[in-house]
Amino acid sequence: MNTTRRKRIAAIVAFLVVVGLLWRQVFVMTGILWWQAPGAAERPAPPPPAQFKQVSTDWVDLEAYQKANPMWRLW
Repeated sequence: MNTTRRKRIAAIVAFLVVVGLLWRQVFVMTGILWWQAPGAAERPAPPPPAQFKQVSTDWVDLEAYQKANPMWRLW
């Protein structure tokens, strides 16, 4: 192998090592490492569905709305 090819291979290996170390550093900074991962946790029960009371629609005049907006008339 000539020296140019060896230098290129060494540069690629060095680049991969640097990228690997930077990638590891990201996980160290965020605290996400597989050997520090917590074990299986129990999932709490979901909260009950929200209960909403019926909104009063007594103030709506459907006839007047349909006269003013005939395009939306219900058939």
